[in-house]
Amino acid sequence: MDCRPDTAKALRMFLQTITALQSANDHGRNALEVLDQEVGWHRLLRIKPELESMVENNDASALSLAAEQYATVNKYAGAFLQAFTFRSARRHDPLLAAISLLTRLYTEKRRTLPDRVPVTHLSQADRRLIFGEGRSDRRLYEIATLAALRDRLRSADIWVDGSRSFPPIDEHLMPRSTITAMKEEDRLGLGVQSNGAQWLAEARQMLGFNLKRLAHRARSGKLEGVRLEAGTLIVTPTAGEVPPAADELNAEISDMYPLVEVSDLLREVHEWTGFADCFTHVRTGDTPRNVSAMLAGVLAEQPTLVRNGWPARPKASALIRSVGCARSTRGRRPTEQPRPA
Repeated sequence: MDCRPDTAKALRMFLQTITALQSANDHGRNALEVLDQEVGWHRLLRIKPELESMVENNDASALSLAAEQYATVNKYAGAFLQAFTFRSARRHDPLLAAISLLTRLYTEKRRTLPDRVPVTHLSQADRRLIFGEGRSDRRLYEIATLAALRDRLRSADIWVDGSRSFPPIDEHLMPRSTITAMKEEDRLGLGVQSNGAQWLAEARQMLGFNLKRLAHRARSGKLEGVRLEAGTLIVTPTAGEVPPAADELNAEISDMYPLVEVSDLLREVHEWTGFADCFTHVRTGDTPRNVSAMLAGVLAEQPTLVRNGWPARPKASALIRSVGCARSTRGRRPTEQPRPA
C-alpha cells in the first residue's frame, strides 16, 4: 500500500500547526485559541490515529515492506525463474531447492505453499515472520527467497549457466592445462625459479657468499661502525641526530628556568589547591601531619623524575631521609573509606 498521500497530509497538518503557533507567539495571543481557529482541534484529534499507524508501520521489518510490492514481483518472478538454470558449489543447497519449489508452483499455477518447504536458507527472523501466524505466507516466503538468491548471486556462491555477468568462480581462474603448459615452457613470469629445489640451492649459495664476505670485512676492520676485537663484536654508538644549535637553544632555555626544588614546587601547589590532604592515612584516614615528608616520599617512589632530568637537590635528599616516619601515609582517593585498625 502506498502511504505517501497519508504522509503528505500529515506533513501539511504539521506545517499548519507550526504556522499557527508561530503566529500566536508573534502577536502575543493564546496559542490554543489560534490553533483551534487556524487548524481546528477536531482535525488534529482526527489525524492522531493515522499518525499512530504510520509510526507503527515505520517499525515494520524490511521483508514486510518488500512484500508490499509482491504484486509487481509476481508478474515477472515466474518467467524469471523458469528462464534461468541456477547452480551452486554446495551439495543439496537449500536455496536451489527453494527456487525449484517456486518454479514448480509457477508452472502448476499454485498459490499456496506445501506443508514442508526448504527454510534453512532463511534467517530466524524471516522464518518467524513467514510461519508466525500458524500457516506459511507465500508472499513473504517468495520475497525472502528471491532476496537470498540476489545476495548469493552477488557473492558468486550461486551462478547462472551461460551467463557472462554471473559465471561460476572457476571461470575466473586459468585452466589447469594452460598453467601446466606455461610452467613447462617457463612462461609463468613469477620472478622466481619454478623449481623449488633449484631456488633453495641458489639461495643457499648466495647466503654462504654473503656470510663469508661479512666475516672477511669484520676481520679486516672494513665494516662501518663495527669492529672485531679479541673475538668480541663491538658496535660504535651512532651519533646523535640533534643538531648542535638545538642543544645550545635547550641549554639557553634551561638557564631561564628558576632553580626550584621539586618538593618546594609541590608544597606551593598544595598551598594553592590543598591536594596533599587527599593523601590520607591507610588505617586512620588522617591527613598528613608533615606535608613536606609526605611529598618527599611521593618523589622517592617516582624514580622516573630523575631519569627525566630533574636534578637531585640536597634539601630534597634531606626530606627523603625523613620519609620513614611518614611511610604509613599513602596516596588514596578521598572517596575511599578508611580501613578499620
